[in-house]
Amino acid sequence: MKNWKKTVPAILFAIAGVVFLFAGLEERVIDGGPVRFNWLSLSFLYFAVGFVFFARGRKSGGGTKPPNA
Repeated sequence: MKNWKKTVPAILFAIAGVVFLFAGLEERVIDGGPVRFNWLSLSFLYFAVGFVFFARGRKSGGGTKPPNA
């Protein structure tokens, strides 16, 4: 894994998104209580930021440049 430093933030944000998703839905699943939308919105935010970091880390290096004429 050549660029592991670029994928670590994406992985950490994805883990945080899963934690916030659990925090938003755990009471609903266990007791049938209300869904906590503030935790769900934080989960969505962290998933989106993680996706941006993942996309930025996978950006093409551009390859070889064309030769000068």
